Amino acid sequence: MRIAITGASGFIGNHLCGYLADQGHEVIGLHRSGETSKRMEAMGIATGIIDVREADSLKTWFRGADAVIHLAALFNNPEASWGDYFQVNVQGTENVLKASLEQGVQRVVHCSTVGVVLGAGSPPYSEESLLCPAKGDKYETTKCEGERRALEFFPVIVV
Repeated sequence: MRIAITGASGFIGNHLCGYLADQGHEVIGLHRSGETSKRMEAMGIATGIIDVREADSLKTWFRGADAVIHLAALFNNPEASWGDYFQVNVQGTENVLKASLEQGVQRVVHCSTVGVVLGAGSPPYSEESLLCPAKGDKYETTKCEGERRALEFFPVIVV
């Protein structure tokens, strides 16, 4: 498969790119910084610089992809505003979904966070668990809204 991965410079993204490439898939690691490009290129992984807040930056990289794995998120940045979190975690998710749809991508995997259900009680959590992030948590609240929109917009897998 040809798989485009947003957030490829993060811990999960970097390792997932390597794993999928080792399994024989054509991987495109998409990220904001240039530092990871060198590591991924050394592994034979194509890379591209994108910004999920800019829908047009995604379309070229999603063209011809069988799947998109959306890992990009704004996380653990206390200086960032609610607007910053919303632009990346909600609007960025919508941009990924729209670009995937426009480019004919067959499968989208959206990475959420357990924080979207922490207010629902004790684990174990399931697909039926209420989405109720901790009040006032910018990351969990915006990831929750991004997940809601993903589930409404596109036949998507949420992890």
